[in-house]
Amino acid sequence: MYKRMEICNCKVEADEQTRYVFRYYLLEDTKKIFINESHINVPCYGIEISSEKIVNGSLEDIFCDSLTVVSSMKDKVVNLIEFLKDNQVSPHHIVDIVGEYADEWVGDFEKDARCIIESISAI
Repeated sequence: MYKRMEICNCKVEADEQTRYVFRYYLLEDTKKIFINESHINVPCYGIEISSEKIVNGSLEDIFCDSLTVVSSMKDKVVNLIEFLKDNQVSPHHIVDIVGEYADEWVGDFEKDARCIIESISAI
């Protein structure tokens, strides 16, 4: 089970009656990597975005979507969350945007697993 922490949020005015509040969360967990004949638990960070639709001051709908596995490097994921907020990205577009970064950063997990193995071997 992952930990979920709100990093930031933004408000988007759709029209005079409707606005959206987008909330951006950092998801934290571990991912088991098989490397060098061993299973290593590597930190794993993901992103969740929620959208609260508010019409005439009343909450009308909430929609969330997430990618739980983006990178093993927390700083990269937090910086990406800030980028998403700055560009007011809704949960409807998380896979389109964050998915590209996750594909690019997939090597982070193996790199971190190798570092963990090296640090254990040094002991």
